[in-house]
Amino acid sequence: MSDLIEYFNRLSNGIFDMGLSPFAGLGETVQVVVVALLIGAAVAAVFHCILDRNRLQRARTDLRANLFEVWLYRHDPMIVLWAQWELVRANVRYVSTLAPALLVGMVLVAPILVQSYHRFGVEPVPEGTETLLIVELGDGGGDVSVEPELVWENGRGAITAMVREPVASRVVWRLRPGEPGIHTLNIVRGTRVEEFPLFAGSSLGQSVAQTRQPSSWRSLIQPRGAALAANSGVERISVDYPEADEDWLWSLTLVSLLAALVTNRAINVSRPQRMLYE
Repeated sequence: MSDLIEYFNRLSNGIFDMGLSPFAGLGETVQVVVVALLIGAAVAAVFHCILDRNRLQRARTDLRANLFEVWLYRHDPMIVLWAQWELVRANVRYVSTLAPALLVGMVLVAPILVQSYHRFGVEPVPEGTETLLIVELGDGGGDVSVEPELVWENGRGAITAMVREPVASRVVWRLRPGEPGIHTLNIVRGTRVEEFPLFAGSSLGQSVAQTRQPSSWRSLIQPRGAALAANSGVERISVDYPEADEDWLWSLTLVSLLAALVTNRAINVSRPQRMLYE
């Protein structure tokens, strides 16, 4: 399963980056709009293909009828009780009709939202600003007497002395990148070396890798970091990046809703459906 998750992450990273590459020079706002249009159109297409609109309309009509029945016969407890039971059944039919389209839509959109967060929701470390690099050691961490060491492989900057937290089984460094760009840090422990990228400066126009960890279900929400080997003795490597303003999320939400409405209207106009009542 871990190999399948790692393959899925690499595939989603590649597709997302390739899809936005033609818009890389147009700014973040344009890229957010492009992603939102894709999400809205995809959700509208899923609902059109999967949702049984006739059954949904019948369930909606039953809901209204049962509500009116409760009000109309409010002085007859037995009829009201029966109408409420039918109201529950109509609700179940309504939800069960929507559920398949909702589930497929969520599965389709979730990887795009995760990729969007790492692209637009996380900012590189500002130049001259300190941040934390945290290494969580696993049970198979090897000889505890061998202290990890952090060195710059590419780029330059300042590293403070390591702080060990035995209770949490982790070590922490405070970093200050000296120049903008993508730095490479090596975490050396004995003969084992783990690389980790550090993104510094202003917006670099690409997704930020916040963590590295062994491939697992948790990797699906952190797809950008290369998977650690299961026997590496390291549970997780992470950098404390600042989060971006939420403006991108509002734009993504509003534009995707508008795109879904427009796409749905276009589909209905091109392929009109006649509602059937039984």
